[in-house]
Amino acid sequence: MCTHDLNGILLTVNLAAARTLGYEPSELVNRNLRELLSPQIRAELDAYLALISEKGAASGFMRLQTKSGETRIWKYANTLRTEGVQVPFVRGMAHDVTEILLTQKALRKSAERLSVAAEVGRMYAWEWDCATDTVWRSAESAGILGFSDNSQQSIAEDYFSLVHPDDRVGLCNLAKRLTPKDPGYRTVYRRFRPDGGLLWLEESGRATFDQAGNLIRLVGMTADITQRKETEEKLRASEERYRRIVETTNEGVWLLDSTLHNSYVNRQMAEMLGYEPKEMVGLSVFDFYFPEDVERKKEVLVRRQQGLREQIEERLRRKDGSELWVRLAATPICKDNGDFDGAMAIVSDITQQRLAEKGLRESEERFRLMANSAPVMIWMSGTDKRPDYFNQTWLDFTGRSLDTEREFGLAAITHPDEFERCRKIYNEAFDSRRPFRKECRLRRHDGEYRWVLDAGEPRFLPDGSFAGYIGCCVDVTDHKLAEQALYNVNRRLIEAQEEERTRIARELHDDICQRIALLAVRLDDFRHGHPKSLGQLRRELGQASEEAQDLAADVQALSHRLHSSKLKHLGLAAAAAGFCKEFSEQQGMEIDFQSGSLPEQLPEEISLCLFRVLQEAVQNAAKHSGSRHFQVSLRNGSNEIELKIHDSGIGFEPEVASNQEGLGLTSMRERMKLVNGELSIESGLQRGTTVCARVPHNPQVKSVKAG
Repeated sequence: MCTHDLNGILLTVNLAAARTLGYEPSELVNRNLRELLSPQIRAELDAYLALISEKGAASGFMRLQTKSGETRIWKYANTLRTEGVQVPFVRGMAHDVTEILLTQKALRKSAERLSVAAEVGRMYAWEWDCATDTVWRSAESAGILGFSDNSQQSIAEDYFSLVHPDDRVGLCNLAKRLTPKDPGYRTVYRRFRPDGGLLWLEESGRATFDQAGNLIRLVGMTADITQRKETEEKLRASEERYRRIVETTNEGVWLLDSTLHNSYVNRQMAEMLGYEPKEMVGLSVFDFYFPEDVERKKEVLVRRQQGLREQIEERLRRKDGSELWVRLAATPICKDNGDFDGAMAIVSDITQQRLAEKGLRESEERFRLMANSAPVMIWMSGTDKRPDYFNQTWLDFTGRSLDTEREFGLAAITHPDEFERCRKIYNEAFDSRRPFRKECRLRRHDGEYRWVLDAGEPRFLPDGSFAGYIGCCVDVTDHKLAEQALYNVNRRLIEAQEEERTRIARELHDDICQRIALLAVRLDDFRHGHPKSLGQLRRELGQASEEAQDLAADVQALSHRLHSSKLKHLGLAAAAAGFCKEFSEQQGMEIDFQSGSLPEQLPEEISLCLFRVLQEAVQNAAKHSGSRHFQVSLRNGSNEIELKIHDSGIGFEPEVASNQEGLGLTSMRERMKLVNGELSIESGLQRGTTVCARVPHNPQVKSVKAG
């Protein structure tokens, strides 16, 4: 509180205002306020004096300099007094709000940072195709890894080039350790962003192998745990600082007399508040509270005078105006007659603890925000094995509330056939404090059971004590269905190979071998017999020669069906024309074949795939269409080669045929996928069938030489 005239000369200054500025009241009286302002802000004082002269009142914020030269911000509300006085003067109240404004500014910045962090996804999915060494990543990876072009596909070698050198070899060797029996892994490594920033990444993946045990792809999830790592490090550092403070600081002792003035403080107490002990003696206890807390503290101290013993945490004001949080155990001191005679308090500085708790709360809130935005189902359990946290993705999956999940747990949604097995895996891992992975079926909110991969990790506190488990569940139903579909295709391919071997063996045994045996008998008769004439001998030798030629032609046709030599030496067009001619002659059908000019350097993989599609389609048409006339065309487009096989037969429903056990359509589609081609079928009952295969000139082909 202070008064001044319209020229800015201070007339009176109370003790609190003077000492906040670092002066005694006598040092400020009769001084001009301009002396407390830097030259850069003196114009603000002129504007303030002009306003109060005109309006008679003013309120707002004013910057003043302390005796030590520090600039502080004051909030004031002043009025001009003119009635009953000879010389007008200004009177008002003001208090230092510097720390409040700085705190508000810091909170705004913190809120902006948290808002931005909440909008950024911190996890992405990926797939590595080992054959092409290509890595595909979901769109979230661009923001996490720092890609400027939002590219979602790259060469694996380019990705590994930015992995931290200390982690690169171990990460590259992960794939070598995976086996069909142990295809999963989880690892943590460091990677550089293109801008040089260092990321901590937690990666979990699963490998897929072919029948020969060769690795063909890796699929997984990668999470950015940089913030978690930094937070853990900051928390560890904060806890270490707090631990050192607790270990080296003694408690403060604070004695008050019956008028609530200080009668004694020890050095530890004085140092907490930034004073020398002698400076505090004689001051009111309320001098060490913030003005906004004084009225509330008076009510509390009245209760203490009545004999109430309390242990509380409260805020004190240090000498420099800063905030001190303490844990205070206060005990009233009474005279023999029961009258209040003062109080004693044992005080511990808990400022760092409060900051650490605030940081922990903020860290937990950030974790929950990240967990609820993660595309996987996350759960946590305590030391009693009961899950006590589920993220929003989990609740969306089950359609149940958090309280319901905590009460009923997995027992209510796990498939009955797998519950005991899953519980055994979980209990054994929990009891031995080791990670676990299991697959089970969980009931979704719509009643459908979905296969999920559940992975759990034990949690430990900084002191090494066990804190429970954290885990995540990933829906792998589509992956399992794809595995089953691949298994069915492989099984049917094997069955088809066996059927083809059986057919060839039967044809060789029942036809070729029998005819060779008859020819051998005829030749043996020539060796032992005596022909009647030279003419008869020539006729019989001619018949044997014709039989041998027929055998050679049939063996050649059988060989051609298995592998066309024309395809390798003369090209696709000649091989296709030859096949159509031979097939029409053998089956008594008419095949109208037309071919355009094909590229001279057509890759062998494309030629073989189109030739096999032609064989399969023509054989299917001959077997099922009921037509005896077909049209086959092979033409070269601007960017692709097109093969069409058309018949005017009875037709079929393509959707129905695709779902049947036969291998024809499936085989053709799988072959076209190998050369990045496209197979389409147009058919209908009594409307004929058209099979069309299109292959680009330069596809990324996979090996099809097995034919």
